[in-house]
Amino acid sequence: MTALWASEEFGAEGADAELARFDLSASEVVEQVLVKAEREAAAEFGGGPFPRNAVGLGRWLYLVRNLNVLLAAKGTGWEVYEPDGICRILNAERKVAIVVQAGDEMTGRPKAAGSRYPRTRRDRGAAVLRTVSFNGAPMLPEFEAEREEELRLEDLDTWFLLVRAGEGKVAGELSLPRPVLGDSKRIEAWGQRILLGVTEVDGVAASNPSTDDFPDDGIDFPVTRR
Repeated sequence: MTALWASEEFGAEGADAELARFDLSASEVVEQVLVKAEREAAAEFGGGPFPRNAVGLGRWLYLVRNLNVLLAAKGTGWEVYEPDGICRILNAERKVAIVVQAGDEMTGRPKAAGSRYPRTRRDRGAAVLRTVSFNGAPMLPEFEAEREEELRLEDLDTWFLLVRAGEGKVAGELSLPRPVLGDSKRIEAWGQRILLGVTEVDGVAASNPSTDDFPDDGIDFPVTRR
């Protein structure tokens, strides 16, 4: 699939200004969320009796926990919100949510000439694709009054904290995914990217498994009625 959306990118010079609307700074996200989660997952699940994918699962859990703790401490209305099984950190007043997702090797890196934008590491499930489909969607006039009274998923702009970690490094960006076109289930079009770069994590083994082992969100399970 070819991305049909132009993507704004903000690197070291513009990241903090863009992150301010989320009550964040680049250094906070890198140190208190990304690097901290990488160290915690390695310490808790690296080696020992755990299966290989335990580090990936632990990494995701710590990323969500760390981001939630950081934002909740701001006292500006951030909270966990998961009505459909997708774990969001939501600011209801601002109609914006953040979801932690695994990205590929282009995560956190600026798009150079001839290169491509990052993608989600794997195909996404129906719930994630539905959530992304609402980004940038116009509000229909008949729903204006309802929007003021009741929070709906359709009203939210959902951003991804896209993370690529492993081998002693962690890369990240806070980016606004665009709806997927065609039959693809992997998200690779972005309206805006706030780049957090690639950071080496001291004290974490280079052999630490990568975010290939992240859990999948939005998996559809068949339901059999008995």
